Amino acid sequence: MTDDNWKRSKPTVEDVRLAYLMLLGREPEDETALRNGIEFYGTLNTLRNSMATSDEGKRALLALLSPSFSDSRVKFHSGRGFDIWLELQDNGVSAPIFLKGRFEPYIEHFIEDRFDTNTTFVDVGANVGWFTMIAAALIANSQGVGQVISFEANPQTAELLQATVQSSSFADFIEVHALAVSNEVASVWIENPDDGNIAGASLSFGGMRRTSRHPASAVLSAPLDQILADHPQRISLIKIDVEGAEPRVIEGARAIIDRHRPALLMEFNAEALAMVSDSTPTKLAKQVERLGYALIDFRGDGVRCPVDRVETLVRENGGYYDLLAMIEGKS
Repeated sequence: MTDDNWKRSKPTVEDVRLAYLMLLGREPEDETALRNGIEFYGTLNTLRNSMATSDEGKRALLALLSPSFSDSRVKFHSGRGFDIWLELQDNGVSAPIFLKGRFEPYIEHFIEDRFDTNTTFVDVGANVGWFTMIAAALIANSQGVGQVISFEANPQTAELLQATVQSSSFADFIEVHALAVSNEVASVWIENPDDGNIAGASLSFGGMRRTSRHPASAVLSAPLDQILADHPQRISLIKIDVEGAEPRVIEGARAIIDRHRPALLMEFNAEALAMVSDSTPTKLAKQVERLGYALIDFRGDGVRCPVDRVETLVRENGGYYDLLAMIEGKS
């Protein structure tokens, strides 16, 4: 068979299965996906190109190659006026940024459109600092007097965040805290998952680790009410993405929230909330509403999200979903 002929050949079920295994590194969802793949892709060439260049295909290739790199940490030029250090073995945050130059664009757009650059943005669970740097760039480019205060508990990721900030022309606008945020001053464990998603590292409270199978580090935790008690500038926006510790962050920020009434960008992750805080998306939504906030589906239709709708949104979007919380009646 010539090159041209194989490219035009219709894939078989076995071709589709092998493409999943070789290009995506996993089995297909089910037999229906296999059968549908034959008609969907049409030719072997389309099957190969579509899978290899998909977001999942790119991540699989990067995961395959990165262990062979002499150093999986790279400095990436964002195209947004800053460079950022990434860990290519992290398929949760760093890999998508490296491959696409974007991460969670709905949050990028919200910060770009709504952040007042004469106020403070608090980034809780900053990871490598993508949103931290976007906000800092906005402040600098608008000649604002605002500030970004970033918190990252994972020592491995916090090191990259600090390296990015220290080498940036926006460093004067950013304050980095390499610690966990919760509702108490305590020593806690941060445990890394074994699925390559370093961004999915989660906290374990009460002085005990959930499991000895995963790499873990002891880190200090503290509440925002203590850390930012004397912060002089208005805090207009707090982003909270801490893999299930969101209820603890909110509980430890009651005074800050009451004083500044910031918008809250929050992740609702059903599995992580249950594991880390013995909570649920509904419980977290009610906790926020009791503080006088309304939940907004800013990813979807931009309208208010009733509490009884939160669990459905989370379930329909793979187990986690980001929502905006605004003071009732404020847009």
